[in-house]
Amino acid sequence: MPTSVLGALLLALTAILPSGDGSATLLALLPHEGRVFVLDVPSGGALLDALGDGPLAALPLPDDARDGLDRLRTGLGGDLLPTARTLLDGEVAAGLFAVGRRSRLSDATAGRRAWLLASRPRDADAAREQLRQALQLAALAGAELSDGSYRDVSYTRVARDWVVAAVADVLLLAGDDDLLADAVDALLDDGLAPPLVHDPDAGARAELEFHPGLLRDKDVRRLERAPKKLGVPAAAPGASLLLGPLLHALEPGVVVHASLALDADSLRLSADAPAGDDMPRAYAPPDAGARRVPVTDSTLGVLFARRDLSDWWRHREELLDEESQPKLAKFDGTMGLFFSGASLAEDVFAHLGPELALVVDVLDFADTDDVPAVRLPAVCLVAPVDDEASFRPRLEVAFQTFLGVVNTERAKDGEPPFLLDVALAGDVPIRYGRLLSGDAAGQATGDPLPSDYNLRPALAMCEGRLLFGTSVEQVRGLIGSLRSGRGVDRSENLYASVDAGLLRRLAEDDHDVLVAQAMLDDGLDPRAAVARVDGLLAILGLFDGAQVDAELADGRLALRLALRFADATR
Repeated sequence: MPTSVLGALLLALTAILPSGDGSATLLALLPHEGRVFVLDVPSGGALLDALGDGPLAALPLPDDARDGLDRLRTGLGGDLLPTARTLLDGEVAAGLFAVGRRSRLSDATAGRRAWLLASRPRDADAAREQLRQALQLAALAGAELSDGSYRDVSYTRVARDWVVAAVADVLLLAGDDDLLADAVDALLDDGLAPPLVHDPDAGARAELEFHPGLLRDKDVRRLERAPKKLGVPAAAPGASLLLGPLLHALEPGVVVHASLALDADSLRLSADAPAGDDMPRAYAPPDAGARRVPVTDSTLGVLFARRDLSDWWRHREELLDEESQPKLAKFDGTMGLFFSGASLAEDVFAHLGPELALVVDVLDFADTDDVPAVRLPAVCLVAPVDDEASFRPRLEVAFQTFLGVVNTERAKDGEPPFLLDVALAGDVPIRYGRLLSGDAAGQATGDPLPSDYNLRPALAMCEGRLLFGTSVEQVRGLIGSLRSGRGVDRSENLYASVDAGLLRRLAEDDHDVLVAQAMLDDGLDPRAAVARVDGLLAILGLFDGAQVDAELADGRLALRLALRFADATR
């Protein structure tokens, strides 16, 4: 098994993963006070084997995890695989805790975090010998080791990173001296070391527990910055609209329970938490039902959400943070201009049903000669609409006004304008805008077209649905699916899926452009840029797709995630 995956596992065990149902005896060694994450693994060996034999072994590590792996490798004196396989072969329990206390073992506490890992290996003697050899290698590698004793139990501190001890057939590894002392106390005083009983059918699984209210301020800030690293502002109203139920549920005092299972075909995670009795109607409209979301052969992904847009907009000041309010006020004014002063909540969003979907398609541009140099996916909003006869003209006027405003801005920058046009999908009219090209746009023959030419914004209504997308080609295809009844039936509060094969095909088509972009944006030389893009393609080739869904029922929020692996025989 590649050390990158081993490092990821060990970092997870010692830093970020959560608890079980109390059936594993080792969980009793983990204090209840201050728990942030707790993890219970019935068979560490099964989980290591599943990771090593599956596609996750090929995934690269983030910079922080790779740095942690390097420190761990130095501390243990070399190759991590034999050590981890022996030490973590049996039952494993681990936890990350809130602020550590004053040390009872020495004047200086070990480590930077309060974490504890307890392992009961299948072969305790072999594990103790492996641990002894690892510590010797760590000393030879230059790690600072110091020995001590607590209640006649010997322990070894490795620099200021962790402290290690063994009691009977239980091995203890901690980043906080007091946590190690607590575990030793429990083993000596409470008799929590019965003979180990291995479950041959345990499989590669884990039970987890998470107390979000106990995260350190530093960790919370990291989580808040994570969306920005992906190019998504943390205060983005769209993110709040989609993730509102989850954010509402993760309040102080809430405990999230989860189960993780891994096999040759997929990685599956299911989580459950109280949703609270005051879930806003915007996030859980009571009258929402199942809907068929149209898809095509080229559908890359689907996002479905049950949301009351009208209620969300009415209560936006309560549901969204203060930072986003000025932007929302500006958006409200702009939309008022498009809709001739109409109220966005009462005159626009109120006409839309709560079963909203975004459909993402890969395009082949078969219906146009204006093919951009970089092909981007098309995105279309599909929403139920009532009173279509009166609402259609209002939307068409707003669409026309929108293109006029866009053309005014483009003219200021000397860019070609959009021409409003109409296409037919059977008897359904599609109003769309297309960018002028060639002589009409002042372009030389043969010049590659910029990425703007991916945009041919389109608006249509069909079968009681509004379709508003970035491509007339996609909207035409989705109308065909609506007419034929082709699609996926969804009723969850939130659902998302992605086809990794189509995503890889799209990246392959734009390979050279992605390489050039990596060189321009990040200053990479050609070889490094090619390596980065090829690495991305290799990662995409490991997966078949992913799916996540969330459901609200009986005051609980249930979240399920499935990551499907590609068939290695194909």
